[in-house]
Amino acid sequence: MSASTRIAILDVDGTLTRVASPWQYLHERLGLWDTEGRPILDRYLAGESSYDDFCAADAALWNREGLTLEAAGALLDQIPLRPAATGLLRELAEREVAILLLSTGFVRVARRILEAAGSPPARILANDMIAIAGGRLAPRLDVSADRDDPRSKPALAGAATRELGLRPAEVLLVGDRKADLDLLGPRASGVLVRDDRDLTTVHEHLAAGR
Repeated sequence: MSASTRIAILDVDGTLTRVASPWQYLHERLGLWDTEGRPILDRYLAGESSYDDFCAADAALWNREGLTLEAAGALLDQIPLRPAATGLLRELAEREVAILLLSTGFVRVARRILEAAGSPPARILANDMIAIAGGRLAPRLDVSADRDDPRSKPALAGAATRELGLRPAEVLLVGDRKADLDLLGPRASGVLVRDDRDLTTVHEHLAAGR
């Protein structure tokens, strides 16, 4: 990482938390993953549904089970955070590195992490669940997993850096998938997070001023 790093774009789920997918997590907590949640994902991965339809199918399943917005939030609040996550966010803020949390997961999880870190200045681009008529859940999708969608992570990361007038070399990407490190091409620095220790690697880069 270069000393000229001006923004860190961080994935949330599996990166700052120990749960790779909060969507799957909700299915698992409701006992629905193996029987109904996984088949919904498999149909999406096979190209049989769009990302929007995939997320709507998840919400329909939760509605069938009577899951409320409040109950869903209480479950999401139990997702364990990586121990170094809050310290990393504080350090980025102290070094005046802009923070963008970019996730196909839920805004609630990202906000919880920021609050645990003392609410450093940060921008969140993520999805959400909202309550509609009758208290039913519906997805609000601001980030898509479809790479050709204008709401995709690469599109949103590119727009955020252009908005700030930054070059890829001034960006640090942190994520638990290789795709998270390829959002801006090869000139951006990246740290792949596979376990708790990998976030410490980001601290070491910052301390070394790379």
